[in-house]
Amino acid sequence: MALRTGPHPFLLELLCNRIVELHEATGKVDVAVAYQEETPIIEAHFARLLEAVNADTGGRGTALLRGIAAGLGTDAASADMARLRLMGVVSDRTLFSSEFGRFVLLHVPG
Repeated sequence: MALRTGPHPFLLELLCNRIVELHEATGKVDVAVAYQEETPIIEAHFARLLEAVNADTGGRGTALLRGIAAGLGTDAASADMARLRLMGVVSDRTLFSSEFGRFVLLHVPG
């Protein structure tokens, strides 16, 4: 689950609740199905994160996120990277979840 939501409390709670609901309905634990059902809400949250990143970095942050998601080097000491860390979208030199990285690669022009 951490690859999908990272340590993000809202996303983790959302996914866990769906897993429990599916288990109660079917008797099975199926993380993939739960994630698929919650994808629209999760991706809407990812989109809001990108908007917040751009607002906080004067439009420069999403390019940094794309570079990180693509595995390119970034200036880890920059003020924008410090903002991204404070926002919780970057930890060290990785994004908070692989699914967020996939979303960034799909939705941020490169």
